[in-house]
Amino acid sequence: MLSSFKQKSEFLLKQKVIRCLLLIWFLFNINSIHAQFPKGQAVETSILRGKIIPHTDETSFEVKETSIGIQVNYQWQTHGQKDWHELQKYPLFGLSFIYFDLGENDVFGSAFGIIPNLMLNFLKHQKKWNGYFHVGSGVAWLPTYYHPIDNPINNAIGSRLNNATLFKWGLTYKPSNQYALTFGGGLMHFSNGGAQLPNFGINIPVLTLGFRYFPNPLHEEDYIQHNTSKKRIEKWKASLAYTMAFREAYIIGGPRYPVYIASAAVNYFLNRKNKASIGLEYEYHPADFRFALHTFNAHSPSEAHRLASRLAISLANEFLFGNWTVRLLAGYYVGDFSLQEPFPVYFKLTSRYYFPPMGKMESKFFTGITLKSHIFRAEYIALGGGIEF
Repeated sequence: MLSSFKQKSEFLLKQKVIRCLLLIWFLFNINSIHAQFPKGQAVETSILRGKIIPHTDETSFEVKETSIGIQVNYQWQTHGQKDWHELQKYPLFGLSFIYFDLGENDVFGSAFGIIPNLMLNFLKHQKKWNGYFHVGSGVAWLPTYYHPIDNPINNAIGSRLNNATLFKWGLTYKPSNQYALTFGGGLMHFSNGGAQLPNFGINIPVLTLGFRYFPNPLHEEDYIQHNTSKKRIEKWKASLAYTMAFREAYIIGGPRYPVYIASAAVNYFLNRKNKASIGLEYEYHPADFRFALHTFNAHSPSEAHRLASRLAISLANEFLFGNWTVRLLAGYYVGDFSLQEPFPVYFKLTSRYYFPPMGKMESKFFTGITLKSHIFRAEYIALGGGIEF
């Protein structure tokens, strides 16, 4: 017992030393990287602090310790190279590397991730202060996960490879063009989207404090003004989409079943920056079909097919960044939709890329990746595409 405690203390001490060395390295090298950075690109280092919140009574762990994370974000500031940069108030794109000490080290351990991200500014008319919304989604490696013998308490994470999604809201204080302080709050989420059970996921509400450095900053005269009107070019469009996911259903270590998702929507362009849509979504879960037959919830294959089907109405808002978009959707199941998902509301975060029209064709094909969740619990990660016409 004493030896185990000593080993754990030494391990935690080594982690703290490594973090301090990385921070010292960054501070000592900040001037040497000045000449190497292209104009308008930056490095932001942030500290994130929070605590894992068990979001369901089915979790088998208790959380007493806090979670501490470090995010190093390489960013590039848009400045009007394309007209939509001005329409979206010159957002920042980034690629961040994150490290999280999740707390309860024997149960959760650490998380390492790479997250492509986007920062949208508002209150931009202020010289030194502005607000921001920061969203990113990528991949994370969690080496400490569920094991029936070695780690049975961790029923939040069932695999090493996971999705990492981060939302942050806050304020930026910019005393000069080179330096900025950011602070705010948000949510850090880790899960594998149901690809491997158990998968209740980890949710960490966080407070953040960051320091951003532009070695070669942009100045006011560098921002290109297109004076492009925000008025929409087109008003109505329709779209059809098909995506597919894979989930491990019901039994830990059991087979993975596909999930088939088809949708149709009517899109209304509010302006050149975003569009709203209303639609129908249909899902078919072969795992529910087998479950219904084997448990006698269904007395015939046709009834099992019905129980394995989900129909929903959806409302969405899609933010437009040229050919690339971010889509936020809320859906509501209609009727007796599922055996295993009693909550009727779900949410989706989708990143889409629209291919340019070919020839005289006005329709656009698109591809995308979608994360679906019921409040805080991810259900699946789906890939697919469709057409807007």
